[in-house]
Amino acid sequence: MQASAFERFVVNRQRDKEIWLDTLPLQVAIHFTETLGAIIRHGTEPDLDALAAAEWVDAAREGIAITGQAVEAVREVLRDIAQKQPRRGKNSLTLFFGRLAVELSEYSDHPGCADIIRTLEEAALDVGGFPG
Repeated sequence: MQASAFERFVVNRQRDKEIWLDTLPLQVAIHFTETLGAIIRHGTEPDLDALAAAEWVDAAREGIAITGQAVEAVREVLRDIAQKQPRRGKNSLTLFFGRLAVELSEYSDHPGCADIIRTLEEAALDVGGFPG
């Protein structure tokens, strides 16, 4: 059986082959990767509790294809997501990134989450909508 991208990420991390995700604690890196993949696959407001195990596997594959690269690849995808959101009312990370921003805010006290939230803020700023 061929190793998945997530399995390769974990093995490489253990072997000290650094990528962007390595700057984050493992739990936060995995949760962000899976949730980003779910957002890419199902839109900004998916019912994460309703996703079946196979859908989480697909979301993880989608997410690691992005987060397993340099941080600029992550920012590019986040900018694409933010640009697609309609502008109504006061700008917020939730408006731009939906469930992804909600998930990150729920884990904001976890080490590494503040770095990801800053990355979301930067992406929103890049599309000219988030006041900072």
